[in-house]
Formats: sequence, structure tokens, C-alpha cells
Amino acid sequence: MGDSRDVALLRAGLEKWAKKKGRTIAIVPTLQRLKEKRESLLRRVVHSSNQLEKLLEAETPQPIAETTHVVVSPVSADLMEV
Repeated sequence: MGDSRDVALLRAGLEKWAKKKGRTIAIVPTLQRLKEKRESLLRRVVHSSNQLEKLLEAETPQPIAETTHVVVSPVSADLMEV
């Protein structure tokens, strides 16, 4: 996911730079390759997300039974003389 974001930032920065320098036409092929690279990365993220979701759904959640234990501490004789 981070690589996808990096490619998007690189593409946007390169496009901005090219507009300032009047070189937009010269970098069109590079911009297209960066766009395709980002799309490819996003497809991989979606595919991985689907696989993870299926893996997590495969496990049937079991109810959790909690057991509470009461611990009684002895009371000292000094406290009982009230």
C-alpha cells in the first residue's frame, strides 16, 4: 500500500515539475508507466486483502467462557475488634 502511495506522489510531483518547465509532453510515457505501476500495485493490494479476508472468515469463532474465582483473604484479629 505504501509503494502505491509513493508512486502516486512521484507521479504528481513529476507532473507538477514538468508543467513548470514546459516539458509535459516529454514525460507523458513516464507518467503512463507510473500510472500503470500504481494500478498494478493496487490490484495486488486488493487481491491480498481478499485472501486475508477469506483466511479470517475460515475460522469459526468460538464463544469464550470466562471463569471467575473468588479469593478470600483471612481477616486479622486486630481488624475484628471494632
